[in-house]
Amino acid sequence: MITGRETWRWIGSAAGLSLFVLAVWFALRERDSLAHAVEQARASPFLLAGLVLLPCANWLLSSLSLWMLTRACIGGEKPGVPLRHMTAAVGAAWLLNYIPVRPGLVGRIALHKVVHKVPVMVSVRATLISAGLGVIAVVVFIFAAACAARLAASQPGGAVGAGVLVTLPAALAGAGAFLMKGPSLRRAMLAALCVRFADMGVWMARYALAFAAVGQGLTLSQTAAIAAVSQAAMLTPVAGNGLGVREWVIRIAGPALPAWLATGATLSSQASLAADVVNRGCEIVASLVVGLVCAAWLSRNASRAAHSPEP
Repeated sequence: MITGRETWRWIGSAAGLSLFVLAVWFALRERDSLAHAVEQARASPFLLAGLVLLPCANWLLSSLSLWMLTRACIGGEKPGVPLRHMTAAVGAAWLLNYIPVRPGLVGRIALHKVVHKVPVMVSVRATLISAGLGVIAVVVFIFAAACAARLAASQPGGAVGAGVLVTLPAALAGAGAFLMKGPSLRRAMLAALCVRFADMGVWMARYALAFAAVGQGLTLSQTAAIAAVSQAAMLTPVAGNGLGVREWVIRIAGPALPAWLATGATLSSQASLAADVVNRGCEIVASLVVGLVCAAWLSRNASRAAHSPEP
């Protein structure tokens, strides 16, 4: 029996898919941007490789962050979920979350409960803390982008200072985790926050490549702001992995950023949309490979565990 919550999830997934199809259609209408991306991919295979491989870095960093938080929520020295199992579970969930009602999250929590004896509420708590840290990372990055833009525009050699300013939050969180003694949830949260900032850095690199592919250069502050806005769009519970929502948010935010940051060239809405369509396409390719490999690995290990004699 389908509950009201599941119905809304189906509606959200359908809306997200419709928005993504509409985004692709709009991007195809502006053929110059996509044609430029194809030419860039032919001329520079490293650009295409970066757009496909960098999402895998996001996957690995997200897995590390969630593993640290889950370990801290369980308590004790030993993690309830080995890092390789958490990485595989997050990889499989990445692909599954594109499916309507996003079964990846529920599947991952159920897997940890059955295989690793991790209580459901522990996994839920770690997931909620991870989402909260994601919100903090978004807010800090948007603030850092605005400050970096003004520093770069007002001071000679300000670009170096802007770079330091954007990387400062990760350094502070990492230093706090390093200086704090003993295993604790607060220390794990600082370490996970540092990892989330590193994850935002990977998103910056992805958007720098995506916009370069459609012939649009970005300043450091623009790249940081777009990465933060993208993550904010993905936090909305409308569709799995922000499908469709993220592309349209970037289309709207792109032209507004230069005026808001008071720096950089004007970004057209067409180029912004095309850039994130390219980014999403490469991300889907990566998620297919990672998700299928991780699901196969988890299935094989579950089968081995089922046929192993009890100690």
